[in-house]
Amino acid sequence: MSRKKRNIKSGTWFQREMAMSKAYWALSGTAKGLLTLFLLKRDMDNQHNVINKNNITMTYKELENLHGQNVFGKPEGLSRASVKRGLDGLMAKGFIRVIHQGGAFQQDKTIFGLTDDWRHWFPGLVVEKRPPGKKASRPTHEKNFNPHNRTLTHPHNRNLKT
Repeated sequence: MSRKKRNIKSGTWFQREMAMSKAYWALSGTAKGLLTLFLLKRDMDNQHNVINKNNITMTYKELENLHGQNVFGKPEGLSRASVKRGLDGLMAKGFIRVIHQGGAFQQDKTIFGLTDDWRHWFPGLVVEKRPPGKKASRPTHEKNFNPHNRTLTHPHNRNLKT
């Protein structure tokens, strides 16, 4: 009897060892969801080797709009705070690391890499911390701007000190 080739739908391959690890079970629910999304972004060959292991992008905008938008146009996804906590958890337990830190308001995406450091994680160990984000420069419209001693420039409040 010949074997028919099955039409496999898109999905991801998840290691049993990872799913049974202490590091995985110590993750929050949001971090587990983010890990699944990272695993879905992998490109793999037939032998389950990851081709883009150090070239995975995940943006806040993408995660905030995870489920589209509601009737009022508000994104229905994860909040920025939840994403930050989830990424912190994944990095602390050795599932991901930052390869390239993206820039603020510069269309420069953060590039993540998948790691196997979760294999060596134990409670109390922080494998890696999220690097501080790049700050956007905020131009001021006044020369010699001093936020502690500024003059209000509204036409009705000229020369009032704050």
